[in-house]
Amino acid sequence: MRYCEKCHVTVRTGQKKCPLCQSELSGTWDPEDQLFPELNIKKTNFKPFMEWLTFSCILVIVVCCTINWIVNPEYFWAGFVMAGVAMAWVATSVGIAKRRNLLKNAMWETFLVSIALVIWDVATGWEGWSVTYFLPIGILVTTIFLIVISMVQKLDSPEYMIYWLMNGVFGLIPMIFVFLKLVNTRIPSVICVGCSALLLAGLFSFQRKAVLNELHKKFHI
Repeated sequence: MRYCEKCHVTVRTGQKKCPLCQSELSGTWDPEDQLFPELNIKKTNFKPFMEWLTFSCILVIVVCCTINWIVNPEYFWAGFVMAGVAMAWVATSVGIAKRRNLLKNAMWETFLVSIALVIWDVATGWEGWSVTYFLPIGILVTTIFLIVISMVQKLDSPEYMIYWLMNGVFGLIPMIFVFLKLVNTRIPSVICVGCSALLLAGLFSFQRKAVLNELHKKFHI
């Protein structure tokens, strides 16, 4: 790289004169000189972990299916194991993929696990436990998690607003199951809907401008 004897600075471009004093530069210029230094960012490689996790899940499924077919072929209980293992694999994969954004991670995990448990409930004869207990309780836990993480990380409203809004709207869904009489007890659903309504009301009351900006940015309304 070139050097200015007068200003005592190095110049990493191809110019022949110092940009400060216009003196002739000494040295030679290499086109490969970096104008800006490269940042050595350490990246975590999760590929070996996912490979072992996938193999372990397949191993568990194969072993359970083998035992099921040998010991009790009349009742396919290994199907429950397969569903549980698949749900754990999906949840772990999403968690790793969204690890840089904990709020998005929490929303994805809640959404995927809720769907998986509803499907499981339907597949096992529908007793309603998925929408009676897990769905409202899971949403409440996610709500608390979103608020705590936002406060701990001291996030600005644009960084958490869309996730709070999504969770608030998602938290109103249990009332649909109450009206359809698909729940065994209304208490968890009513508490969930009430808290979600308060969350949305608080956002529109105290951060209306941030809410409207976020809605305009995401949906152009």
